[in-house]
Amino acid sequence: SDSNDVVPSVDAASVSGSMTSTAATRGNSFLKDGSNSATLRAARLRRFENDASSGTNETTKLSTKQKEVIEIDLEDDSEPLNNLESDRALAERLQQEEMNAHRSMAENVSQVDYSSVRPGVFETLRDKRAYMQCGNDTTKLSASQNGAFAVHVRGGIFMDTHPQAWSSGGWVWVNNPQYVKNPKARVDKNDNVAKMSTEWNHLVASNVKITHRHLIDLATKHHVLHGKWLLYVRAEDIKTDWQKIRNAVIEGKLGSTAKISDAPDDHGSHVVCIYCPNSLDKDELLRVRRSISNNVGMYKTSVLRYKLDAFTYLNVYAKNQWDLRTCSYKCGGKKDEECSTLISSWEVCTCTTSDCCKRCYKSKDDSDIKDVYPITGLKYAEATAVQGEKVTLMREPENKYDSNAVKVVNVPGKLVGHIAKDKAAILSSKLKEMQEDLKPQNLELIVEGTIFSVSDGYRQSVKVEFRESSSDENKDTKEVEVIVLE
Repeated sequence: SDSNDVVPSVDAASVSGSMTSTAATRGNSFLKDGSNSATLRAARLRRFENDASSGTNETTKLSTKQKEVIEIDLEDDSEPLNNLESDRALAERLQQEEMNAHRSMAENVSQVDYSSVRPGVFETLRDKRAYMQCGNDTTKLSASQNGAFAVHVRGGIFMDTHPQAWSSGGWVWVNNPQYVKNPKARVDKNDNVAKMSTEWNHLVASNVKITHRHLIDLATKHHVLHGKWLLYVRAEDIKTDWQKIRNAVIEGKLGSTAKISDAPDDHGSHVVCIYCPNSLDKDELLRVRRSISNNVGMYKTSVLRYKLDAFTYLNVYAKNQWDLRTCSYKCGGKKDEECSTLISSWEVCTCTTSDCCKRCYKSKDDSDIKDVYPITGLKYAEATAVQGEKVTLMREPENKYDSNAVKVVNVPGKLVGHIAKDKAAILSSKLKEMQEDLKPQNLELIVEGTIFSVSDGYRQSVKVEFRESSSDENKDTKEVEVIVLE
């Protein structure tokens, strides 16, 4: 599987020209600050070789003993900072030179070879952009209607009779007919995929050391940006689990399209791909991942992996000849059940040295995290709230603009803002139902919140908690003061 692939790293031996077997064995390790030691080792050797050859026309190769000294020195915490900085600068320059050589070669690829696109790719592109052909008169089916259509296995082949589902190329597909109206809607074009495939073939033929970054750059350059979250459904669960996924796609809770293999793999599981049209939109990738947990109700504590379609188009799968990890991102698991961080598999973590880590992308849109709601109308508020501050949420049915309004107030009772209208409609109904259930028990619903994000002047979010309180406990206390007990 993709999860067993090896993360690519710069091979010190290929850069420096000659490396001991011991150094090569340790080439994938990382230093305490998160830096790739193989990259720094390559730069260290290059720098020492250049120093040794100063004043000559040839680079002097270091002896094995000298390299062993450098190996030890590299892992010594007492290494002066300026030396490490110069090593990193040199390592980055060496990597940049390699990428520039690749780009220079790519500029010479002028003839697009459509035969370079492997069979089945154009058919897959057609199925993925089917939602773009949906007209405005397409009927939007309700959840109850969705559940009425059968999914079954006949002759070992999985089938779905829903009108939005169809079978093609060994897959059962479903799309969201309303997604065409989404400003994020886009498609990968045949011409762009052909250009990318042509350049890829030239790159492979050039004997350049292929890295994950090469494929990312190729996909970005040619706007081949589709990708998918990969799920695996056991054959015995296929009828119930696929129905959940299919309905969530049609209702607009996931992305534009999804598909499931119509036959199980060697491990007895069906592969599910939930597509995102733009892999550069990391917030959308995280939104879809959260929706898989929160709206579909699946894989809440599992790490899911995201794969760019460019890898599939170029026939780069697990156990490939370059030892590349084929999934570019992962998210979820017991350590991140709210799916707030998208972790790159091809960039170095710098969390220990920088607040802005390229590898660990933090979501900018937290409205899909469980029990976290966006607050709007901040410019009309009576007070501002800081991150971590305790607040209270209350229904406001008398609001002349929205009978489903839910207001947010601070401890003194000053208005902080209102829950965003689309979320308020759901939350208000939930609060009303919960309150009615508690009345016969002489209990009141207490809705407390903690400001979850920093305000940008227009919007911030609140994490909501619900608890019960007896009427006797509150009879001599003002409503707001009692609701916001700490």
